[in-house]
Amino acid sequence: MAPVPHADQAIVDRGKVSGYLLSSNHPVGRTKAAFFTRFGFREDAPDQLAQAPLDHIVSHDVANSEVSSYVIKYRTDGPLASPDGRNPRVSSVWIVPVGEVAPRFITAFPC
Repeated sequence: MAPVPHADQAIVDRGKVSGYLLSSNHPVGRTKAAFFTRFGFREDAPDQLAQAPLDHIVSHDVANSEVSSYVIKYRTDGPLASPDGRNPRVSSVWIVPVGEVAPRFITAFPC
């Protein structure tokens, strides 16, 4: 396949990272937090995990895409650069709302 269009303009909401992907208290995110912390990401250093998906989207091609009347959704699969260097294989999910070009990070999970 090909890279996500405009991957170099991707946006990660740091609040989503700290309040969801690294939150051990979030009802859904806590299982993802347990996964990411095993690879050296830390709740007190969310910028590391906020940067990792930005590197992921430019390093991996589209694995899957879906089009709706509101967004185009992309998934990329591959190793995610991690603080401990083990670089787990993850899927990252992105959307591009109709009329926009910058992909917005939705989530990441083991694949």
